[in-house]
Amino acid sequence: MSRTRWGMAAAAALAAGWGLAATPASAGRANDTLNIVEILPLGSLDMYYAGYPQTEFMSDMLFDALVDYDPGTKSIVPLLAKSWKVTPGAIDFELRDDVTWHDGQKFTADDVVYTLGWLIDPASRYRFKFNWAWIKKVEKTGPYSVRVETNGQRPYDLLRLTLAPMFPKHVRGVLADTTEFGKHPVGTGPYKLVSFNEATNRLVVVKNPAYKWGGTTKAAHIGRVMMSTIPDMGAQVSALLAGKADLFRNLPADQAEALAKDPRFTFSVNPSIGTTYMWFDAAGRSGNKAIANPKVRQALAMAVDRGALAKIMSANQNVEQPKNLCWPDRIIGCAFTKTEPGYHPAEAKKLLAEAGYPNGFSVHITAYVGRLSQLAEAVAGYFAQIGVKATVEPVTVTTYTKKSLAGQIEMTVAGYTLGGLPDVSQQVTFFVSAADYSGDPELKKLGAAMDAEMDPEKRLKISSQFYDRIADDVYITPLTAMPHVITHLSDLDINSHSASGYGVGISDIKWK
Repeated sequence: MSRTRWGMAAAAALAAGWGLAATPASAGRANDTLNIVEILPLGSLDMYYAGYPQTEFMSDMLFDALVDYDPGTKSIVPLLAKSWKVTPGAIDFELRDDVTWHDGQKFTADDVVYTLGWLIDPASRYRFKFNWAWIKKVEKTGPYSVRVETNGQRPYDLLRLTLAPMFPKHVRGVLADTTEFGKHPVGTGPYKLVSFNEATNRLVVVKNPAYKWGGTTKAAHIGRVMMSTIPDMGAQVSALLAGKADLFRNLPADQAEALAKDPRFTFSVNPSIGTTYMWFDAAGRSGNKAIANPKVRQALAMAVDRGALAKIMSANQNVEQPKNLCWPDRIIGCAFTKTEPGYHPAEAKKLLAEAGYPNGFSVHITAYVGRLSQLAEAVAGYFAQIGVKATVEPVTVTTYTKKSLAGQIEMTVAGYTLGGLPDVSQQVTFFVSAADYSGDPELKKLGAAMDAEMDPEKRLKISSQFYDRIADDVYITPLTAMPHVITHLSDLDINSHSASGYGVGISDIKWK
């Protein structure tokens, strides 16, 4: 749906809502049930097979990792592991001995060896397997102790393990097809499964009464959570007004502000660790020769008014905008000296002429559905002002991934939340290792060096070279901040500083 059409639909829904002001917004609080709606399909509950933001949120409810990340203190804290010792070639974990799976079985070292062993098994096939290539071997050193042998040492090894949910060997390990586990999961998390229907995109979980090992970061504040898919923002607003939804994400901020004029509703803004960006096919994989020209990429970067684009993502909210691809105060290892080029359309036209395109050219923009496709349409409008004809194709994350890996993307207008892992290694993986569109071996070399450097100051120096090279050659240029706008009932209290790629974790939500 275009921004104009969506705005009309939302306005109609809002008008209807104000007409129902005397009607309770939701019965959720009365029966301690939180109704969450998501615009994308829920997919599998196994995040190794489906590493999407909504999967991360669901996984966080059902499963625990060995350790967790506390955004308040920016530190690694205990979860299933109560302590650990890091050496250059290994991490030794002491596990809790009082944890049970949702089916009542004890959690032991065997489950850790099974999970991490499956991740590194050459026979295992799942998305982003390269994220675990640093693990060399996993062995049980006692009933509740494990040694993880590593290929060297990286500054983010423990941080990476915060995104590694542990799975039960006695359930998942006996399945002939491990993808089936994502339909009937058994975890140790603060919530346990009641039902999940992948076909109808509906999940129901209830509080785990045995849960006592969440430490400082994980807890269940609400008795029952229901999650479903409504693939249209206007329909999500209508569901909120009708009392069929209590919370959803990423309504355009101006529409969230309009909805919040009704005292029954409000919104919370998580500033996020991510950014939106334009990513160009500098390597020429897609066959668009114009985009492979650095002057053309520079012209396109200078053609857009980032201040105006920011309104699409954050409206009137006071949200800091990025100067480069990473945030020095939010992401570990981030440093740069070169910033985005600013808005200079006249200079952009000159650069196009110098590059041999005085009359412009055509480009296909691939964008994620939702507000990111609205951002892409706005970018296309700015390109038209310098003579560049752009078409926008909104796609799902799954379709985008397939096109990206196949080298079929001329340029992207999208956003990346770093998968909830606040470290520059995520951007190295996403932009260079997983789907390189730069074609620059020096950039890959710098990314690898940055990932391997343990000394924080030396790592920052490499980081500055890495991000400055991206800016100089305009492989990727930042557009706006990527705040998560969480629209919800006014009687919900939201902690909006989570590092989660979903913008909020289940432990961040409670009734007032």
